[in-house]
Amino acid sequence: MASRQINRSSFYRRHELYESMFPTNRNPALTFIETGDREIAAWEQSFKQLDDLACIPKRPDRRTVEHWVSDYTFLKSYLRFTALDPERDQVRLDGHTPSGVSRENIEKVLPVVAVVLSSLAGFAFVGGRSSSQGMSTEFKVAFIEFVDAIQINGWHQHQYG
Repeated sequence: MASRQINRSSFYRRHELYESMFPTNRNPALTFIETGDREIAAWEQSFKQLDDLACIPKRPDRRTVEHWVSDYTFLKSYLRFTALDPERDQVRLDGHTPSGVSRENIEKVLPVVAVVLSSLAGFAFVGGRSSSQGMSTEFKVAFIEFVDAIQINGWHQHQYG
């Protein structure tokens, strides 16, 4: 699989990423557009929602953390990147889908997405610089409890490993 490394992140299926950022540029019958599509703004909004939830100094419930991990998994798939080897320990949604989030990298996932988004927005001449506000201790504790529930009880058929 061809990929490009950026700060330990790998982009995959780059042609699909380009097509989602510049949907008309692959068709020679259409006018070439050098600025990116509105999809990039949607990615930035999704990131902001993830970041806002993670920095609130209030402990979220397990279902909220599950949705956060799921939303992060969708966002990284839209961006066609991974920052964690799929073979490494991580939350596997429904026991199969690697989320890219683990006990070891939970505090790093949002800053990495911020760098990726800023780079893509710069390439597409849209949006501003994304940055992470940091993760609250309450969110980190709730995430660890979420992982514990998966490991101990197989919560909602997710797996960790």
